[in-house]
Amino acid sequence: LRKLYAQSLIFIFPSYSEGFGLPPLEAMACGAPVLCADAAALTEIISFDRALFPADDAGILKEKIIDAISDNSFRKDLIENSYRRVKEYSWDRSAEKILHEFEKLFLSKKISFFEPPSLEDLINCVSSAPGVAALNDANLLKLAKDISFNFSPVKEKRRFYVDISTLVHADHATGIQRVTRAIGSELLKKSNSDYDFSYVMSYAGHEKFYHV
Repeated sequence: LRKLYAQSLIFIFPSYSEGFGLPPLEAMACGAPVLCADAAALTEIISFDRALFPADDAGILKEKIIDAISDNSFRKDLIENSYRRVKEYSWDRSAEKILHEFEKLFLSKKISFFEPPSLEDLINCVSSAPGVAALNDANLLKLAKDISFNFSPVKEKRRFYVDISTLVHADHATGIQRVTRAIGSELLKKSNSDYDFSYVMSYAGHEKFYHV
C-alpha cells in the first residue's frame, strides 16, 4: 500500500462521508499529491481549498485532475500541502490524547470504577450466599481464586486493555483497524509506572477475555 501511495500520479478520494479519513492522510505521508472530497472530517485533514472538490460534481473533479496533471505549480502545491499536513498528525500524539481523555474522565468521576469491598465483608457475603455450602472442593477452589483476583498484596499499576478481537478474527486492514493497530502499538510502548497496557480478545459466546 505504501508503494502504491508513493508512486501514484495523484491520489483521489471522492468519498461522500468519513468518520476520519485515514487513506488521504496515509497518501500524504507518502508524499502523494492528494485531491479529496469536501466531506465531513476530510476538509480538516486536507486543509487546502484548492485540493477539495464536491463529491457529487464530476465536472469539477475532472478539472482538478487535469490541473494536477498539467499544471506543475499546482501539483507542487498539492505535494507541499501533503508534507505540511502530516506534521500535524502522529500515532504517538494520538495515543497521548487518548490517555489524557481517560485521565480527565477518571478525575471527573464521570466513569465509575469497581472498588472491591473489604476481604472480611466479601467472605461474609459469599459464605451466606445460597448454594455455597453445597459446593465441592474444586468449585470452592475456583471461587477462592476468583475472589483473590480482586485483592493484591502490593499496589498494582492501572490496567489498560485494548480489545483487538475483530483484528484477530477478521483483519481486513480497514481504516479503523489500521488505526486500532497503530494506536495500540503506541500505547504498548507507553507502559510505565502508572499503566500496564495489554491486548485482549474474546470469542462469540465466551464470557471471558483472553490476553493476546
